[in-house]
Amino acid sequence: MPPMNARPPPGFQRPFPPQVPQESNLEAMMESMLMSQQKQDEYIKQLASKVDALTTHNKILKAQIAQQASFSSTISNRLPRKLEPSPREHCNYVTLKKEV
Repeated sequence: MPPMNARPPPGFQRPFPPQVPQESNLEAMMESMLMSQQKQDEYIKQLASKVDALTTHNKILKAQIAQQASFSSTISNRLPRKLEPSPREHCNYVTLKKEV
């Protein structure tokens, strides 16, 4: 095999390596825009699912608040059935007289 820097005999030329057709500038821009659009679409889908989850959570919280409000209003309108005895009734005390 001849060395790489050897010259071919006269009349023979080295074959040029096959060239890969290069994309035009417009095709490269379109491909870049398409990739960017696909990333944006995926991001929007993720945001939409998060908004749906927050909406569902918000509905649950609203129902819990309404339930608590109705429960607390019914309790405050009634007196307890059995009243607790006053602590004074159960207190006994002793007094000592000092003799002088």
